[in-house]
Amino acid sequence: MNKNVRMFLKMLFCIVGLLIIVYILAVSIRMGRIKQPEGEYIRLQDVLLLSEALEAGDGLETALAELKGELAANPEAVLTYEQFLSIFSAAMPQDAASGYEKEYEEKYKDGFFFLKEDWYRLYDSLLTYYDMRERIAFENIVILGTGLEVWDEEGNAFAEKEMLTEKGRFFYASDSFPQYKYQVIKAYKKDDIFLAVYQAVSRGYSLHNTWLVEAQDGTLRAFVQGYEIEIPYEKAEQAQREQIADMEFADGILQSVKIKNEKINGKLLSFGDGSIEIEGYGKYPYDEGLKIYKLYGTLSECGQEDLRIGYNFTDFVLEDGIVCAGLITRDEAMENIRVVIKNTDFASAYHEKLEFTADTDFTVSYGNYNDLKREEHKAGEKVVIDRDSEFFAGERVYIEPTALTGRIQLLSIGRAQGTPAYRGKLEISRTSEGLVAVNEVLLEEYLYSVVPSEMPASYPLEALKAQAICARTYAYRHMSHSGIAQFGAHVDDSAGYQVYNNIAENAQTTKAVKDTAGELLYYGEELCGSYYYSTSCGFGSDTNIWKSDSEEDTSYLVAKRIGEGGEQYSGEEMTKEDVFASFIGRSFDSDYEKEEAWYRWKYEVEHVDSEKILASIQKRYEANEKLVLTKIKDGSFSSEPVKKLGEIKNIYIEKRNSGGAADELIIEGTKNTYKIISEHNIRYVLSDGESMVIRQDGSEVATPTLLPSAYMTITTSKEGSVVVGYTLVGGGYGHGVGMSQNGAKAMANTGFDAQGILSFFYQTCEIKNAY
Repeated sequence: MNKNVRMFLKMLFCIVGLLIIVYILAVSIRMGRIKQPEGEYIRLQDVLLLSEALEAGDGLETALAELKGELAANPEAVLTYEQFLSIFSAAMPQDAASGYEKEYEEKYKDGFFFLKEDWYRLYDSLLTYYDMRERIAFENIVILGTGLEVWDEEGNAFAEKEMLTEKGRFFYASDSFPQYKYQVIKAYKKDDIFLAVYQAVSRGYSLHNTWLVEAQDGTLRAFVQGYEIEIPYEKAEQAQREQIADMEFADGILQSVKIKNEKINGKLLSFGDGSIEIEGYGKYPYDEGLKIYKLYGTLSECGQEDLRIGYNFTDFVLEDGIVCAGLITRDEAMENIRVVIKNTDFASAYHEKLEFTADTDFTVSYGNYNDLKREEHKAGEKVVIDRDSEFFAGERVYIEPTALTGRIQLLSIGRAQGTPAYRGKLEISRTSEGLVAVNEVLLEEYLYSVVPSEMPASYPLEALKAQAICARTYAYRHMSHSGIAQFGAHVDDSAGYQVYNNIAENAQTTKAVKDTAGELLYYGEELCGSYYYSTSCGFGSDTNIWKSDSEEDTSYLVAKRIGEGGEQYSGEEMTKEDVFASFIGRSFDSDYEKEEAWYRWKYEVEHVDSEKILASIQKRYEANEKLVLTKIKDGSFSSEPVKKLGEIKNIYIEKRNSGGAADELIIEGTKNTYKIISEHNIRYVLSDGESMVIRQDGSEVATPTLLPSAYMTITTSKEGSVVVGYTLVGGGYGHGVGMSQNGAKAMANTGFDAQGILSFFYQTCEIKNAY
């Protein structure tokens, strides 16, 4: 190597060395300029919880396991850059990591803490990569209490990492949750567990119309969503206990308590349309956040339907003339039922006018509650009230016989018995739609007119007694939970509830009521759903046929054979088309109702009117869009507006309920295919309103709107590919749930008593006396 070459290499080495020194110096200067980013840092515990929730595999699990030891040594630790890198390299795939690597290298260095906002931005990408967005998602909640601060109705405290939110009871993972009580927070939730708090959305919160159970020693105990919660409050005092209050929180601390101690009590006359009517006080508007509390027995929060119409069991709490809470103070036996009397043919609850008299002297009272005017009238004297009547000087008009055994005759309406007469008293109120008449009568006397209207008086006494107990139970359930509180009543007198006073009282049915006075049917501590119907096909169903959203336990109502001995079928077997078709096409000597005309029937539609069927489908869709579905392009069914049907290509039953009742009907048209769900809808859609039902005794009966039952098979007749007619072979009359009345008759004739009949139809239920 000559001298020039050696000189060149020395110079090259010097230049490279200088460049390396310059680079090192530049990097050192740059690194020296990187400062710890300022902001909120992410807790190591939250990072580990959220990372573990990704279920990303062994590599990430190994990285997390090493960090869990560091967390154990310092539970309050925040994530460092080095810790982040170990998680990052294990969780983020290389092809997706480059953008983050460059950004973080320019922002962080060893020993720095990691910002919360940077972690959550990365975590959002990880959720997408691991396809976990559906299982791990944000949810806004308010924490009302955690752990030992919260007790259930049995006095049991919550577990260590359990919390009550305004959405219910949940477990949580991060230790940070208790710091965010009484604030609106956004948190990550996986399945049913809240993982970590993302941020506080609002630092203020209010609890309105809350029942304060106790107030002492710097704490309040409040009843919220069915649980008792202990809340620190320095200004707690004895006067606040057992009161309704509004509570205002800021940053999780109770700032103020507003006690509402203005209360009134009186007979509840009506509830609905934005107002509550209380005898002696009149009508009050009620708060949208109206709360109802049951104070007797186990403290609980009730629904507005639990207010007892016609009784004074409730104190109403007022704020500025508005009812904000109801306090149900006792649960006594209720002897009176309130019944809306519909007009002729039960067409409507509203009357244009009411004409009445009584078989004894009677009084008409009207005017203001505290200054009622009374008119005395002689027996047989007629009184007419219309919308413009001078009697409407107050909210209601009261008609009451002077004798306890007197009866009011409503001359302006007609019933099967002619002119109906009513025990008890009558109340008339005026609405924009017309007059509403409510008959308040003793429950037992009400049943005198219900039982003969629901079951022929010629039936055996034990069957009538079973019917009386069912009818009393049904009525008492509605007395406890009125469905027509806006009318100030528990039930109406039509088949929508129980038919009342359509048929005159009868000595035999009255005896059945008296022999069972006060007897109610219970399942545990709850009144049974004492459903009944006319005639079975030899099999009954459970309540699934109604597709109700109710969470009531009706396991005592089962699909079962209604007969004794003979061939046995299970409710599940009856869901199979071939088994049911074989069953309904035969008669069984072992069935209790084999001699009844409705036991088997046939219905034949010779000429199908597709437009009429379409109209029926549309009406059922309007009634409940969830129960009428349209077939869409992918072959599934969806709830869509019903538009076109076209010519009918097929009609068939796709699914049966336990017991055999048709549950899903497919009507396939050239333009659309529809699925009709529930026994009631199927009975409605398949009734053409013209064809006659031929019963097994050969008699023909018109069924203008509804087929006798959904226990049927269907056979179509076609011309080419188009359905032109169909034939139904069926059995039974009614929905098939609970007691078959003709089954009860047959059982009584074979020696069953009322209790035996009820035990057969309502399994494990027992009779208790209300009085």
